[in-house]
Amino acid sequence: MALTLILKLFHNFCKKLCTISKITLMQMQLVPRVIDESEPCLRCVMHPMMFSERKQKLKREAILPAPQRKDVSLLRLKYTSLDFCISHGKKLSHENATFKCLAAIYLKDITNLNNESETECCPWAGIKVEIAYAPMHQGQYVLDKDVFVNDKNVELPMHADLLYNMINEGDVSTRMRKFATQLVKQMEVIYNEPSS
Repeated sequence: MALTLILKLFHNFCKKLCTISKITLMQMQLVPRVIDESEPCLRCVMHPMMFSERKQKLKREAILPAPQRKDVSLLRLKYTSLDFCISHGKKLSHENATFKCLAAIYLKDITNLNNESETECCPWAGIKVEIAYAPMHQGQYVLDKDVFVNDKNVELPMHADLLYNMINEGDVSTRMRKFATQLVKQMEVIYNEPSS
């Protein structure tokens, strides 16, 4: 009987130790600077500017940078949870825009569009994008040090940027819109916020 009690206590101790080890390993997981081709990167999509309620589809604005910018924020799902991404999207809601959905994009999906942009007859000639490592803390990039998944000193260790090779201005804007129109077709909505 005493042996059974000791074995039960030892078993419970091992379970707790295993749980602690898993949490510690997750906290120690380094967010790599290189984004894998098949890694899902999520865009928090806002309505009405990025999503057509009538057509029930993403607008190109979901993947276009703001004027005078060349970056679009993404979250690397591999280094966070879907629940965190949903919560983050809801925090971005404001008076003129509400969180609508999460849409995934993959580096491998933009490669073909980048290759097409090298031909002169292409409507978006010269426009290219990349997905770049871009962890953030309090609105500032944290690029000067290694970042871990549960780093207490980095608010968004899983943040990445879709970077266009040009700033969204002037005649470049037309080509960027044409590129974004094609790019948004590659995106897949993986979560829809229930209607209220």
